[in-house]
Amino acid sequence: MSTGKPIRLLVLYLRSPALYITDLSEMELKKILIEKMEGNKSIQRSDEQRNLYKALVEAYEVDRAILDTYGESTILKRRREDDDQEGPSAGP
Repeated sequence: MSTGKPIRLLVLYLRSPALYITDLSEMELKKILIEKMEGNKSIQRSDEQRNLYKALVEAYEVDRAILDTYGESTILKRRREDDDQEGPSAGP
């Protein structure tokens, strides 16, 4: 099940010498992966790829239904609860 926690993702822009770090939610990452799989037709290569694609789409749709039903506040609350369970981070 999705935790809703943002994931650190390194994004390299080939036309720029800089390396950017951006926070994307699991849901956003799922959507990007679905679009990439559809775009490069990887889901047509094997039954295993197709099954993984179907599972990913299903997980995305469940997240979308939860978001549509309960709104952003549920995701934000869940993030805060997850952060509280992790405890304080080790600082410098």
